[in-house]
Amino acid sequence: MRKDEIIDQFFIKYLNENFVNIAADLLDRIGFGDEYAGCTFPDEDDDFEGVQFWYFEEEVVVSDEEFLDIMCRYLVHFQKKYPRKRREVVNLINKLGLNPHGPASRR
Repeated sequence: MRKDEIIDQFFIKYLNENFVNIAADLLDRIGFGDEYAGCTFPDEDDDFEGVQFWYFEEEVVVSDEEFLDIMCRYLVHFQKKYPRKRREVVNLINKLGLNPHGPASRR
């Protein structure tokens, strides 16, 4: 499975009405997932830097900057799918100073 497919599977699994809460935790670097798919951040016992996604037995690690790009992209997607959650999504994007129209460069 390719890197982007693993990441996509995580978001496909969790992109529902509760996603804004999951996204808030992820953006606070609190991992989320189950035995099938997840996203985690390194602690002192881990041997990776950045952010790790997994889907079943497949794992991929992305940089913090890539993670912000990915989160921004999926927050925009979520906002389109659940327009009544728009305010919550905009608050998350603004909190991080992300640009929802391009790479997650800080404003």
